[in-house]
Amino acid sequence: MYNKKVIDISTKMIPEWLNKDIERITKKEEVSAKPGYIISRIYNQYSIGYRHLVSVMTGNTEWARIARERLTYIDENLELIVKHLKRQQN
Repeated sequence: MYNKKVIDISTKMIPEWLNKDIERITKKEEVSAKPGYIISRIYNQYSIGYRHLVSVMTGNTEWARIARERLTYIDENLELIVKHLKRQQN
């Protein structure tokens, strides 16, 4: 378990791309979305899908690299993201 002070500092340092994704998802939802739902939507956004197929077909591997980095960040910092989402709801 993380120290409370470390969690507070870490949740303030969430990357800008993640904050933008969270804002976009919460604006679309009329009802207050729970953290698990928001995380699943963000995770699905970067999972293998049409963007990956199109980028591979065109020879551009940048999207696959970015998506892999962001999925890794989400996986490694899941607890901090949940804390950040709960802080935003309050």
